[in-house]
Amino acid sequence: MPNMASILKSMMGRVGRKEAKALLTPLHGTIKHLRKDLVSIKNRLAELERMADRLTKAGLVQPQRIGDEAGQTSGDVFTVRSMRNLRKRLRLPRRKFGILLGVSGQAVYNWEKKSGRLRLRHATRDAVRHLQKLTPAQAREELAAIMSSKARGRKTGKRKSGKAGQRS
Repeated sequence: MPNMASILKSMMGRVGRKEAKALLTPLHGTIKHLRKDLVSIKNRLAELERMADRLTKAGLVQPQRIGDEAGQTSGDVFTVRSMRNLRKRLRLPRRKFGILLGVSGQAVYNWEKKSGRLRLRHATRDAVRHLQKLTPAQAREELAAIMSSKARGRKTGKRKSGKAGQRS
């Protein structure tokens, strides 16, 4: 004769399976509908891609990468290594590289001491994209133009008339 513990154990197993089945049965229908929806979405996507290819081949539209609408392309990921390599390719010290980017030399130094991705402001990101297209000679020309415009806009350092501390 089986003992009471094994009988209770087998009964609890049956009850547990019955409860689990009762809870999962309604989900089967939902899962079935979701799978059908997924198949229809995939088919629609394939149809739209074929249509886009036909329009592109016909010359009616220009191909556009995802992210171009928002001004973000895959080249927008600036890492410490890419910034350091760009600066070295242009053969510029940190201070002059910073002037071209519109930031301080200390900011460039701080970037190069970090690791991984850099989070840059939009203006700095645009400046980096511009610098990526330049040769070292072109970068030096731009730097000279910036430095000369700063020199022209600089104050002469003359003091105001009168001695400091005099009262009128």
